Amino acid sequence: MKGKVIIRVALVSGGLIVAAATVWAGKPVCGDGVCQGNETNTCPADCDPGPPPPPPPPPDPNLLTAFDGEDGSVFGEFGVALLDDLDGDGHPDLAVGAPKVGVGKKQDQKNHGRVSVFSGATHQLLFSLDGEERSQFGYDVAAAGDVDGDGIGDLVVGAPVFGTGNGRGPKLGKVYVYSGATAQLLFAKTAAGSADVWLGRDVSTAGDVDGDGYADVIAGTRYAGHAYVWAGPDGARLLYDLQGPAGGEFGSSVGGGGDLDGDGVPDLVVGARSEGGAGVVRGFSGADGSQLFALQGEGDGDWFGSRVAVAGDVDLDGYDDVVIGAIQRGAVYVAAGPDAARLLFVKYGPAGSGLGGSVSGAGDLDGDGYADVLAGDPRIDDWRGAITVWAGPDGVRELFHRTGESSSDQFGSAVAGGRDVDLDGFPDLLVSAPFWGDGGRAYLYSSQP
Repeated sequence: MKGKVIIRVALVSGGLIVAAATVWAGKPVCGDGVCQGNETNTCPADCDPGPPPPPPPPPDPNLLTAFDGEDGSVFGEFGVALLDDLDGDGHPDLAVGAPKVGVGKKQDQKNHGRVSVFSGATHQLLFSLDGEERSQFGYDVAAAGDVDGDGIGDLVVGAPVFGTGNGRGPKLGKVYVYSGATAQLLFAKTAAGSADVWLGRDVSTAGDVDGDGYADVIAGTRYAGHAYVWAGPDGARLLYDLQGPAGGEFGSSVGGGGDLDGDGVPDLVVGARSEGGAGVVRGFSGADGSQLFALQGEGDGDWFGSRVAVAGDVDLDGYDDVVIGAIQRGAVYVAAGPDAARLLFVKYGPAGSGLGGSVSGAGDLDGDGYADVLAGDPRIDDWRGAITVWAGPDGVRELFHRTGESSSDQFGSAVAGGRDVDLDGFPDLLVSAPFWGDGGRAYLYSSQP
């Protein structure tokens, strides 16, 4: 404000007249955001607004859509999946787990969990599946293959903290397999015992291990040291009970569906992220359950095997290969089939990185015939997060890279790749940011250059 104006008035007959007027040209008040008179020189900040704010970044041309979770749901925390074509429109569909969703009153206390299945063509919700009380249903979700033999792919869901007594007892865990065509439950399996097991900590298709024409599923435990393979169509037969040393968290990650040893039968991969201090990943024959290899991490506390997946044939030698995450070291390893004796490449993140917090096969993004590899780093850049796709066979070329929108989003917590959702001839990528906003977000990207 520039100064003061004092008006003196006097009453005279006939009305109100101004008797005197005096202006005091006091000092300007700097910082009030008002530009008046000689403030141009004395308070330039009030008269110069400075440069305009930068324009918003242009939209990402590869972003097909984004799906938002409801408040508090940690949408896609560990489970996202690219599925087969469930609704017959020619497009693969997709699923996102939200393990903290509640049902009914006191939602934030119950953690039932939910899996939402979306159309790959329209991005609209096809159906949703709700979990049991306090089970964290949707902690992981995966394409199961065609378990019931109806020609349509199905899905498998983990609920690792399912327990007795309305979820208040030991966290035994439970695994559910649903029809992709009808969303009906095909079968469910629950762990037994009086202590925490966490069955369903990680789930995956196993491929058709027993060759009967029905896809089978694999599910791991976090605490019991087991990974179970159940046969389609109804889970009545336990094909394998794979076991590791006690205390190593064998079963905390699982993968399957690829032929590692070249015998024509899909094989299995199981991580034990704390075994031996560094972590161990084992491969098992789908034909007879025998161990194909055991690969150990580099150093204590690495959590080598915190995530595992079959990546496809990265080096084009006729054997499928394995991608392994070690989130505490911040590293991703790609090991060659049939025996993991060769590391095709290793990628390390910077200090404080969580590279390897999620891993997946990416399909062949660049069309050179080599399978490529997708990995997430949810901790980088103040937990903003990032994802990267490296090209087979040697990881020298970076094909795709994205970062999260904001710090603490944990973008890249879960990833899935390898299916062409938009039918443009390039495989697409599904990525979660479970702490974006109030409920989390999942992003669907085209990898088209």
